[in-house]
Amino acid sequence: MIDTGAQYSFINEKCFKSNDQLKYSSTQHQTFFLADGLTSFTVTGTVNLNIHVGHIITTISAFVTKNLCANLILGMDYLSKYDVEIQPKKKTIIFNFNNQKIMLPMNTVQKSINLPVKLLYSTRIASQSEQKIPVNVNIPSAILAFHPSFKFVKITSIYTPDSLLNIKNYSTSLTVINPSKFPSYLRKGFIVGFATYNPYEQFYAENNANLSIQQVPDPLFNQLNTIAIPSQFTTSQQEILSLIQHLIDSNQYNQIKSLLFKFQHT
Repeated sequence: MIDTGAQYSFINEKCFKSNDQLKYSSTQHQTFFLADGLTSFTVTGTVNLNIHVGHIITTISAFVTKNLCANLILGMDYLSKYDVEIQPKKKTIIFNFNNQKIMLPMNTVQKSINLPVKLLYSTRIASQSEQKIPVNVNIPSAILAFHPSFKFVKITSIYTPDSLLNIKNYSTSLTVINPSKFPSYLRKGFIVGFATYNPYEQFYAENNANLSIQQVPDPLFNQLNTIAIPSQFTTSQQEILSLIQHLIDSNQYNQIKSLLFKFQHT
């Protein structure tokens, strides 16, 4: 996957482990942050890659990470090194090698993904009470917008004030309120809602692009701890985040953020 928003190139640890030819260099674990300054993932090492584009061999050093949304992300370090031109209207990617150009077709993916938010355990919500319930989301780490499911809203008397989920290790907690005089019961696996994941613009080379990965010596590039990826938040949401960034207490921060996000358009 070619990503114009990523400053560096990354490879999924699962993909790396399935290829014994790749030589892995472990480093001290580093935490990388997305442009929102909140969502993070961990880098465990580096690996040198040899990528075939047509009949040309290209090289790049990639960071190895556990929780990556794709097998391989080629970032701006790779695109700049080979003077890659991306033409969205023509749906083509052009590689410039000295006086030679190689043009590849591409697919664009720009759509939101709704991830089910499932209850981790069967839970009893007492009458006229507020409590946090543990939920599971199929994404390693992210801060995503949340909206309750139709069944949760229509069938139960429970509601939630949360509009954002801070997901870590595939799980988080959701605040629920039962205003009725009767307790409610939710079974394990019940879908309480959906977390919306908005991928930044991604470009995929077609299968006939003849891309393959092999090991090749290549100097290690400088390691930084920041990745410039377009934020998943709107301008108004970014302004809200900047206003409350001084808050130290995480619970207070999340509660105020949830409240302000809910009324951001009023």
